[in-house]
Parts: sequence; C-alpha cells; structure tokens
Amino acid sequence: PDIELQGKRLQVAKEMAAVGQIAELRQSGNQRLYLVDLTDEQRASLERQWEPDWDQACRPWANIEGTDLFRCSSAAVGLGPDGLQGMEVEQE
Repeated sequence: PDIELQGKRLQVAKEMAAVGQIAELRQSGNQRLYLVDLTDEQRASLERQWEPDWDQACRPWANIEGTDLFRCSSAAVGLGPDGLQGMEVEQE
C-alpha cells in the first residue's frame, strides 16, 4: 500500500469531517467507512441531554440514508454504501 496516498486520503477526510460533512475513510468490500465530526452545537446538545445510561450506549447517534452513525467522542463513524460523502448531518 502507498503510505503517502493513505495519509492524503485521511487528511482530506479529516478536513471534510471538521466542517460537518460526511467523509469516506476507506472502502471495505462493497461498503465505505465514513467519519463526521460533531458540530459545536451538536456537542453542546449532547452535553445538555446526557444521562448515565449504558443501555443507550449502543444506539446510533444518527441515521443518514439508511446508514447508522455511531458517536465516538466528538465524531461519529458508520459503515454504509457509496454516495454519502459530502452530506451534512442534521440532528433533530
């Protein structure tokens, strides 16, 4: 594998994710691994609504076009089909 190409792909994905757009990290079979950073408003909302409830820990944070995104600290990740790159995540 070309390390420089992989590094560039990760850098581009991080830049997209930082502005609230879903970014493709890599392909896995016929699906893609996606990353998106939570906006300041989304993080603040989580902090306001947070309650210690481990039963809810495995629930998706959001669903975009049928793809579940799971929160991991201040970002969210998900495995889904091609075509989600560049979409923005709206939280209700």
